[in-house]
Amino acid sequence: MAETNTLAAGSVEDIDDMVYVSDGGDHNSQLNSMPPSSPVGPGMIPAIKSFYLGERHSRTRRPIVTDQRPDDLPEPEETEENGRYALVIRYFRCYDGWKNLAISSIVVHSPMLKRVLAGVMADYPGMAPELDRLQFEYPFRPFVHRWQHLVDALDSEQDPETKSHIQLFYDALKTELGPTLETRDDFHNHKTITFESLWMIFPPGQLVITTQNERQVAAKLTDAMNHSDEHERVHRLKCEMIHFNGSSVGWGIHWFDIPEFTGMRKINELTVYPLHFHPNVDSITRELIDNGKAYYRLLGVSHKHYRGDALIRHQRSYIDSQIITDCEAYERHLPDLKICLKPLQKDMSALDNDEGITATHTAKSLVPMLTNKQFMVCHNAVRGFSLRNKRWAEFFVHNISDIEWKDNAWDNVVLDQEQKDFIFSVTEGHYDQRRNIQTKGLNVLICGPPGVGKTFMVESLAESLRAPLLNLTPADIDFNAQDADLQSPFTDLLEMCGDWNAILLHEEGHGSLCGNGPFKDGSEMLCELLYIL
Repeated sequence: MAETNTLAAGSVEDIDDMVYVSDGGDHNSQLNSMPPSSPVGPGMIPAIKSFYLGERHSRTRRPIVTDQRPDDLPEPEETEENGRYALVIRYFRCYDGWKNLAISSIVVHSPMLKRVLAGVMADYPGMAPELDRLQFEYPFRPFVHRWQHLVDALDSEQDPETKSHIQLFYDALKTELGPTLETRDDFHNHKTITFESLWMIFPPGQLVITTQNERQVAAKLTDAMNHSDEHERVHRLKCEMIHFNGSSVGWGIHWFDIPEFTGMRKINELTVYPLHFHPNVDSITRELIDNGKAYYRLLGVSHKHYRGDALIRHQRSYIDSQIITDCEAYERHLPDLKICLKPLQKDMSALDNDEGITATHTAKSLVPMLTNKQFMVCHNAVRGFSLRNKRWAEFFVHNISDIEWKDNAWDNVVLDQEQKDFIFSVTEGHYDQRRNIQTKGLNVLICGPPGVGKTFMVESLAESLRAPLLNLTPADIDFNAQDADLQSPFTDLLEMCGDWNAILLHEEGHGSLCGNGPFKDGSEMLCELLYIL
């Protein structure tokens, strides 16, 4: 339909970026058959009004939209007749210097080829070879990543008819992807890459390595894409690492970026790169497995010592203290930092099933056995509580060590021997009893002037019993708050001490109980704390 005829046949209305053309007539027989006086409300005509996007206006270059169906429409290519072919391939003109025509898409009809491609593309994200209409689009990156799988499927196929269908598919893609595959192999051989070609070395499912918190860690790649914003352009990798959320082990999502660069770059100099490009693959593999096993042993509640930088609400802070690793309690007290995990599949794609080790965990946690390859992608930090800082934090596994206990600590306490023996025997008996059965806590009031060694006695007692010691001062509680606010931190600490079988030392309790300082009335404070205890 010529543009001049269209414009002459009816009126032209310029709305936004399109030109709407009507021939002035109404082709709806149902509407014409209705009496002129019949009221028709909005949306009440039981018919479809169709518009068609045509050529661009010669002057405005805006698309012309008309309600007249074009007469020169080509026949659709996906007909019942064409559906009998194993493959339907669409081409477009190409000017890349390699070829004149490039494949736009491939539609697979062959049921035998679909079965083979289901194995070739197993676990590849975004692939669904089981669909009735299976179509692959340019630039066919999944087949660049899984090319060797396709070659192996062709070589191993025994059925002649199926092999012929695979050969058709292989020949078409070989012609299309030949230059790309050669470029990829050249990059691999020379261990260099350009920014625009990064996608070639990052197939989903492989292990990548990066530096996180000054330690090398590995992760499983699930997807990769170029990403741009107003500040920079990056190649963004979506990866997964194994985490523990207090009740189960699963995959947690991590994002890593490779900033845009010009020219060529050594692959192992990228901020993130495939593990097999590491200069010392065997050494780093053993290190990653050891880190994973150490992480795995710390999944439950454990009492350790920590020295080094830790993360307190994602902020680095130096900690030198005894700690309690307890991810469940961490997420209970800091629910905004809860980890959402994808269930862990026992068999990981492209990873073998080496013998693993079992974890020491609480009865609340059902932790499966991991393989050595799964240990490699374990996170490098566990969540817990710093007893000295009284802060929840994430502790890096390499900074965690066993506590060096002082076995003669109780001997250094200056106290009447009979009193020492009595205090130790009562406390030790109660502590051992709590380890085996659930009993109520033991409350002890220690009185004396400043400097006589009250705090030292409790610290030595905890050292001898090898028990966690949590020191609570009046500054840790807002005694001017309402009762609910007062009880919240105190009851939380008591609950944690019960879970960890710890000793809670409330220092300077006389200041709060006797009303010294800017606190509540002493009798009121005493009643509240005794009620809590």
